[in-house]
Amino acid sequence: MKYPFWRGRSYLYLPYGPVVREYSNSFLFSLKKHLARLARIENSIFVRVDFTPPVPNEMLSKFFTPAPLYTYHSAYFQPRAEWFLSLGKTENELFAALHSKTRYSVRLAEKRGITAEIITRDLKQYFPVFYELLADSKKKRFQPFYQWLNTVKKFWPPI
Repeated sequence: MKYPFWRGRSYLYLPYGPVVREYSNSFLFSLKKHLARLARIENSIFVRVDFTPPVPNEMLSKFFTPAPLYTYHSAYFQPRAEWFLSLGKTENELFAALHSKTRYSVRLAEKRGITAEIITRDLKQYFPVFYELLADSKKKRFQPFYQWLNTVKKFWPPI
């Protein structure tokens, strides 16, 4: 994926990739060469890679520079695993199990009158509102706007 950066530059991101069974020094060396060439072609400052399965740090550090720890929770970073939530608990039990900042965010949203609903059909009618929210968030801070815009365009051609 290619993301815009500053001054007309970009960066590349490989979420969950590359996916291989085994990593070797020769593979990592070749991958670094290929990614460096691709970055030059795409006018990218850097390439972010989420190896799947993860590569041991002692092997990875021979070829790549790790991203700073604070970037692991950025808008572009993919979670390493998905999780399932048992809905056999009461609403209060589920709420109590949330992280404290998540509980705070939920309470704040309720105070501000924000509601949520599960949409099971006719999703197309909600795309204009979705698009407006994305456009608004783009004005406020740098978000993966272009990725969402391309996704929306695939499902709703008038955009």
